Amino acid sequence: MACILSMSTPDVLIQVTDRRLIWPDGKMFNDYTNQVTIFNGRMAVSYAGLSKVLGQKTDEWLVQILANPTIRTLADAVYTIQDRATAAFRDWARMPKEKARHHLMFGGIAWARQPGRQSLRVLICFVSNCHDEHGALQAEARDDFRVHHRILEPGDSHGLFNIGAALTTEERHRLKERTRAATTLDDLTAGLVETVREVAARDGTVSKNVLAVTIPRAVVEREWRDVMLLAGPPLTLNALGSVYFPENWQAPIQYRPHFVYAGSGGIRRPGGAAMTPSRIESSRAVSSFGRELATTPPATPCRADC
Repeated sequence: MACILSMSTPDVLIQVTDRRLIWPDGKMFNDYTNQVTIFNGRMAVSYAGLSKVLGQKTDEWLVQILANPTIRTLADAVYTIQDRATAAFRDWARMPKEKARHHLMFGGIAWARQPGRQSLRVLICFVSNCHDEHGALQAEARDDFRVHHRILEPGDSHGLFNIGAALTTEERHRLKERTRAATTLDDLTAGLVETVREVAARDGTVSKNVLAVTIPRAVVEREWRDVMLLAGPPLTLNALGSVYFPENWQAPIQYRPHFVYAGSGGIRRPGGAAMTPSRIESSRAVSSFGRELATTPPATPCRADC
């Protein structure tokens, strides 16, 4: 299962994940699969678990549903994932044993602007069919998906969010040390990548090929933007960033994940460096989680101690 790490600082959000898919027997199927999507230029969301939903690649299924023009807020996006995933799994004819092992989770981190507030807050969330109402991972998957979320308080701007393959206490401690020693955005990102590779060294379901994306606060705070410049390496606080760390390469390379904008109606596929024209209105940053949801902070994913 993929190891997804998301980190927040006062200036930037970072999400990293490996790129491995495995067969049900644990053997590797593909070591170069994109599992990251950037939504509306302000939220990074990655998946862990089942690689296809009703025969469609999970990453492309995710992009397709997030392109829905009725999505106006981050809350809309998160609950659209929940509703569409639940509908897909309930309509999917499978044997009981298959249902039990069809785990799927989506982990997101975003800049959100709540109604009546000007400042941006950090939203961390996940949508899962294998976590209970308290956020604890369960052995058997369900047909329904649940939303867990947390909006960090202004004083909790430094946060770490782990979903999928979990970090050990020792790995979390080493990551904390790397984070404290980091002096640049590239250092922070490299520390997260190194941690995913530590997990890969002990867990054959995780790859050492890692993709990292960054969403700076300054980019989201701009009311309008005509182009989206994808930066890195080196990474910058003036543009969205995406860097691929291949296992056997000495240096990272620029590589874009999926990008989707509500109402775009299509997929901007992963690949090499690109400058993508777009014009996104800042009102779509507004987030209002008005629906009832599981508010108990999940045990493993939510940590604000880095």
